[in-house]
Amino acid sequence: MPQERMPQEKLLYTFRESGKILGLKTSIISELTEHKELTVVCGKYIHARELERFAAGDTAAGKHPLTDYAKYAYESIIKDEQEATTLAGYEYYLLYIYRFPGFEGVFIEDINPDDIKEFFKNVQLKNGQTPSISILLKIKFLLNRIFDIALEENIIRRSPMRFLKNFLNGKKSQIERDRAAAIPFETLKTALREVRDNSTYAPIILTLLHTGMRIGEVIALEYGNINFELGYIRVVKAYKRVPDPAQSSDEYKGRVGGPKTEGSARDIYVHKSLLKMLRKRKADSGGQKLVFPNKFGEIYSYSGLRNAISRFWTARGINPRAVHFHLFRHSYGTYMEAAGVKESVCRELMGHRGGGDVHSIYIDVLPEQKREAAMLYYEYMKEVFVA
Repeated sequence: MPQERMPQEKLLYTFRESGKILGLKTSIISELTEHKELTVVCGKYIHARELERFAAGDTAAGKHPLTDYAKYAYESIIKDEQEATTLAGYEYYLLYIYRFPGFEGVFIEDINPDDIKEFFKNVQLKNGQTPSISILLKIKFLLNRIFDIALEENIIRRSPMRFLKNFLNGKKSQIERDRAAAIPFETLKTALREVRDNSTYAPIILTLLHTGMRIGEVIALEYGNINFELGYIRVVKAYKRVPDPAQSSDEYKGRVGGPKTEGSARDIYVHKSLLKMLRKRKADSGGQKLVFPNKFGEIYSYSGLRNAISRFWTARGINPRAVHFHLFRHSYGTYMEAAGVKESVCRELMGHRGGGDVHSIYIDVLPEQKREAAMLYYEYMKEVFVA
């Protein structure tokens, strides 16, 4: 029997915690998981129900616990279907199924569409917040595949997911709707006034607003990619977060590689006021290659920069979500068009060339058009930039 009572609110336990509960050494727990006597999620956690089953020496003959079957389906079949770059993500989504209290002790044969709807209605992130619609859709894909496999293996007669074909489709969370909108002028002016005296964040925010670059492109920007004479920034690199094979499946690390897509490599012409700021920054850099290094002279991690600037905004009464990094890109595109810049020019500057449409096939954007776009954009945004 367990040596310690398992808290009802906790469903997943580490090897060390599992050992304390069962009164076994961690090394024995590891050995039990190797021989499949204890089921592990993502090579890292053991479910509370699994500990209770092992402690009681009990199994449910002829039935397939949903959580156990989900792990089997993932490791035996789904894992082989996915590209290596997506595996860590899907293993992470598998944890949502394991953490959901409503699935505790439930067999896959007994699941119905209402159970699935209840799951999506109540599933939460570790911090208690509701997952974004993009995460929910990926979990939905995973559940679809799990039930399809159970159907193929004659464990169930019909998949409960077939009744939820259009469930979640076309929906967006409020956060995602907010992040799809341009930042209003008054909010921009307030933000720039608050950040203007901060030598760390002000240049980054101004560059985002002047160029519409992705934050990963800004983080990786080097002075060698800025042509001060001709007045443009060349985007050839970007910081990316990728799964770290040396760590557990939900750990990521940053690396610098090529931009997001082939079309993302581009020249962005900018107003002379931004070039003046960047030129002075270069003169004071002491030969540093990176335009925006961290305090150690190294490349920023995305999460480190995001968390630090979020604290900065919050301390000044500004909602960080209202001035999220990617919103400056949305603002750039929106106000470029409002300033009268042609769609083909705007798309070229933002690195959003369409695949196979008329703009990407027949229309080349000239440097003069990009330079004119930078002037039109600055004039339209002048009251913001001088705020």
